Amino acid sequence: MVMLLLPWGAGASSWLGMLGKLSIQGGFEGSGIREDGKVRWEIAGRQLRKEGLELKLEGYRLLVRDWEQGETLSLESPRGLLYPAVREIRGDAPIVIKGKGFSISGIGYDVYLEQRVFQIRSNVMVKVSRGSLKKTKERVAESRLRQYNH
Repeated sequence: MVMLLLPWGAGASSWLGMLGKLSIQGGFEGSGIREDGKVRWEIAGRQLRKEGLELKLEGYRLLVRDWEQGETLSLESPRGLLYPAVREIRGDAPIVIKGKGFSISGIGYDVYLEQRVFQIRSNVMVKVSRGSLKKTKERVAESRLRQYNH
């Protein structure tokens, strides 16, 4: 198992360039920390390999925490590409996103880590637990309001 602290922003491209032919097999994990020291997101997976200025992820799981709402979203996929310079993960594989009271699955995706936006491209299926539909609708509405206000 290898632990990674991934730098973001403009410095990420030069950092990735220094890695050479990075390939980590047997597991990896990393995280992003907020200014207040709380974990913003965590990622772990089976394999990570550098390809150009992106990192190829295999068998990975991403957790995105919302400390204000007290919630965590889980994203799982068999493969994807992490673009550290722009803080995005993209893939053409199946994906499952789980949150409190719901699960969303589909094929092909784009994840914008800074904005906490997940886009699924096709075959989208949404499952909502009984009793949580109203709360889920409220959370989605609040999330959209936060997006438009920022």
